[in-house]
Order: sequence, then structure tokens, then C-alpha cells
Amino acid sequence: MKENPEVIKIVLEEVHKLGEWSKANTREVAEIVGRDTKLDLPTLETIVKRRRFGIRPITDKVIAGQQEISDLFYKQKFITKKINVKDVTLTPEEYAAILPAEIKP
Repeated sequence: MKENPEVIKIVLEEVHKLGEWSKANTREVAEIVGRDTKLDLPTLETIVKRRRFGIRPITDKVIAGQQEISDLFYKQKFITKKINVKDVTLTPEEYAAILPAEIKP
């Protein structure tokens, strides 16, 4: 991130745009997902409507959730090193500098 903040900013902007498109095109998203699942289209549309796509601000709650996942992955031996998510998370200032304006808190 520190070496190429502009590249990271562009990626986040594109992910944000994709998230917005997904909200506005739930049927198309369900059709895309349906190619790889055995679920019927109405069920997939319901799932897609309930799903939050894109990016969001990093909060203590988000970090705690990521820590739970990291701990589970370590316990299950999916990863070999225990990770402290807070240690590898951008500071609020670093994140704010690259976050698209539309989703800033």
C-alpha cells in the first residue's frame, strides 16, 4: 500500500463501482452466480439482495470479524502463522487517503 497508494485507490474505486452495479443488477448477479451453483434463480436473487457487495469503511467491528476468521483459519491449519489483524490493517488516516469519497464515513 505504501509503495503504490494510487494503484490501491484505483482498485478500491473499481470495486466500489462493481458493488454499486451489483446492487442495481441483482438478477444479472444471480444469473452469473447461478452458472456455478445448483440453486434456482429466485433463491439466488433473494441471496444477492441480502448480500452487501463492494467495500465499506474499516471499523473495530470489521476488524474483530476478520480476526475471528483469521483465528479459525489458523486453528484449522489453513494458514501456518497466527495473524493479528489489527497489526496488518491500515490506520484510519491511511485508509481514508485511498477510500473512494462515496463511502467515506
